[in-house]
Amino acid sequence: MEGFFKLVRAGFRAARKQVANSLAQGLGLPKAEIIALLEKAKIDPQRRAETFSLQEWAALYKVYTRTVK
Repeated sequence: MEGFFKLVRAGFRAARKQVANSLAQGLGLPKAEIIALLEKAKIDPQRRAETFSLQEWAALYKVYTRTVK
């Protein structure tokens, strides 16, 4: 469960930024890799973290754990 919250915290790391930028900074991954993860989860990389539903965060976490970890 801690991994899920780490992902969400990284998404909210920088206020008013697109989630791809926030996640790249917060997780220390290349932006291109983050964009690929978001696209696999069917999430527009240009959205902001505050617009995500809980289901979208869960989908992103599922893709993240299968791909990165």
